Amino acid sequence: MQIGKVANSLLEELISDIEKRPEVLIGSKIGRDTSILDLGDDLLVVSTDPITGASKNIGSLAINVAVNDLTTEGAEPVAALLTVLLPSKTSEEDLKKLMADAKEAARKINLTIIGGHTEITDAVKRPVVSTTVLGKISGPYEEKKIEVNDLLIVTKSLGLEGTAILAAEREDQVRKILTADEYKEALAYKDLTSVVKEGKILKSFGAKYMHDVTEGGLLGAAWEAAKANEAGLVVFDDSLPVTKATEKIANAFDIDYRKLISSGSMLAIISQKDFIKALEELADENIKATIIGRVTDYEGVFLRENGKMIPLGQPKADDLYKALK
Repeated sequence: MQIGKVANSLLEELISDIEKRPEVLIGSKIGRDTSILDLGDDLLVVSTDPITGASKNIGSLAINVAVNDLTTEGAEPVAALLTVLLPSKTSEEDLKKLMADAKEAARKINLTIIGGHTEITDAVKRPVVSTTVLGKISGPYEEKKIEVNDLLIVTKSLGLEGTAILAAEREDQVRKILTADEYKEALAYKDLTSVVKEGKILKSFGAKYMHDVTEGGLLGAAWEAAKANEAGLVVFDDSLPVTKATEKIANAFDIDYRKLISSGSMLAIISQKDFIKALEELADENIKATIIGRVTDYEGVFLRENGKMIPLGQPKADDLYKALK
């Protein structure tokens, strides 16, 4: 099998026959970032995510990427468990740095690391950190109906996480591509990988669906959003937000920034009326939000590019892995 996320067709086969307890409101489903359990007064929101494509800054990435999934439901982050698998060449200082970064990221969002597992193993060639996070929302839970002409929006810029990883992991190459200021900016994208602020704002203004743009990038996230909601979507290629640094790196490594891991960008479906209301508060937090598409009345996901409507298939391996080879 290819490196990266397992194909959605296989994943759907693996999870289709899982039996649910009555407490499970939302279980395993393609395109859903969280599961939700009804435990009485509050609803427990749970998610898990691994960091496998980076060896630097992974402590903060491990926290932010996992918590981003909770944010798609507007959940308040409460606790996290970390499973840390490290190759034998890892030093104590490496481990201390990893945990210091994770604790600082957790402190910023009032999250407690409550446990986990740490191991040195020859089963991995570079650090692997898997984070399980728990959050809470008030019940009852209600899924909102998505309608034709609802907006598809994305926050910040595409490829932030992938850009930061490549700037750190391929420093010599990237320094030749970017100016000194652009390189500094690209490294700093690691501090933009949280979507907690925009998630809370968009949820409070009635976002009907949110999805953290991770592996597979924007095009993969759009496909998963359509799958999760059984809705048709069209993505406007000429509206996609991308920085000059990301674009230059993508061109140099011959990768597609639309298919590059993009933690830090929240994909959302929201009515036009509610989006207009949310814009002022997003601006107050200095968060850019861009309309990149619409819900349509036909099946599937299409990319409107150079006047043509191109159907999108299910996502394949993230372009980050291509660049890291």
